[in-house]
Amino acid sequence: MTITFKTIGCKVNQYETQLLREQFASIGWQEVEEGGDVYLINTCSVTAAADRKSRYLINSALKLNPQPKVIVIGCGVNNRFSGIRDIKGVVFNVRSFASDKPQTISYFKNHTRAFIKIQDGCDNFCSFCIIPYLRGRSRSRDVEQIITEVKQLADNRFKEIILSGVNLGAYGKDIGMNLIDLIEELEKIKGIERIRLSSLNPEDVTQDLIAKFRDSQKLCPHLHISLQSGDDAVLKRMNRPYTSSDFLNLIERIRKIDPLFSFTTDILIGFPGEGEREFLNTLKLVKKVEFTRTHIFSYSPREGTKAASFPQMVCSAEIKRRLNLLKEITAESSYNYRRRFLNQDAGPVRNRTPKVSVGHRRQSFFSSVKVLVEDKKDKNGYLKGYTERYVKVLLKGSNKLKNKIISVKINKVDVERTFGVVERSER
Repeated sequence: MTITFKTIGCKVNQYETQLLREQFASIGWQEVEEGGDVYLINTCSVTAAADRKSRYLINSALKLNPQPKVIVIGCGVNNRFSGIRDIKGVVFNVRSFASDKPQTISYFKNHTRAFIKIQDGCDNFCSFCIIPYLRGRSRSRDVEQIITEVKQLADNRFKEIILSGVNLGAYGKDIGMNLIDLIEELEKIKGIERIRLSSLNPEDVTQDLIAKFRDSQKLCPHLHISLQSGDDAVLKRMNRPYTSSDFLNLIERIRKIDPLFSFTTDILIGFPGEGEREFLNTLKLVKKVEFTRTHIFSYSPREGTKAASFPQMVCSAEIKRRLNLLKEITAESSYNYRRRFLNQDAGPVRNRTPKVSVGHRRQSFFSSVKVLVEDKKDKNGYLKGYTERYVKVLLKGSNKLKNKIISVKINKVDVERTFGVVERSER
């Protein structure tokens, strides 16, 4: 039997598809990119656009000739307003199949960095978000199972892992430990050179976690912290438990221990009641932080959430205008951050003799950055990789460099791209 996998959505969804991929392979199924006897579609329902894309993939599979068996899983199945449950001719459950199969992954298809799901569910209930209703209460994965999985990935030459969850900061609260405890266990695993955290809410970035970033030799100096809005009134209506000042103070505390610490974020545009003044407050905050990358998405009412009944909806034309303006500002902010690495000291490089003290952590400053090369050459002859600080770098070199962490000197930065030259010793 052959099977084709289709996945929409977050790192947790991608991990869950990978787990199913290995479970089906364990009983002899063969994966094909298209035309499988079975199509397994992992859906997302975080926005109306995700619902539409999920329905499109399902209906496209059902129109194939010969028609495959279509199995549909994911958040879209659990959302009674998504329209996915109304589609005839599909199967909505694979749990009975998966219960007695391996519960860890050993590789990650088409990835050099492996996503590790360590947590599921959310107890926060932001007023705009449907996910807590679809994923359930927060629950943590067993630490020994995670360690086993990461060891398997290290044995298969994965050098970077990304700890992922629906609400990552809640990890461990239900099993008597915390995220730092898990990080310290994973740091011991030989072969894993980088540990990255996928996404945290501001309130989950504690002073102890900041200290861990300062002291760790493996934890990447990059955080994706969900902002959503830079206006206090909007944040309150979103049921987000922080203010814009809280967010900026957090950024300042982290950059005290590492001035080049990298931040990425999510921003929601057009939330009910967001006027021009509120939007400008968001722009002002973005300029101050200099995010490396920003995920911008338009508000779409999610039936079943509190915000779906809020008045003062923002019209689509205004949302589009704000989105385009924010894209310009975030591109400029990213450029301003990345150009600091251009032909000059590029920031802390670990495991070398320290020369400069930053906060309480002694670090060296060199004119090269460490890049994990992820892809073979593209049509223009460039390899692609990411620095510890989640800056994507394009560089010339041999395909043999894939999956290696190499020293690269940044020699060109434009609004969209960062280019580097492989150090002579790495060629």
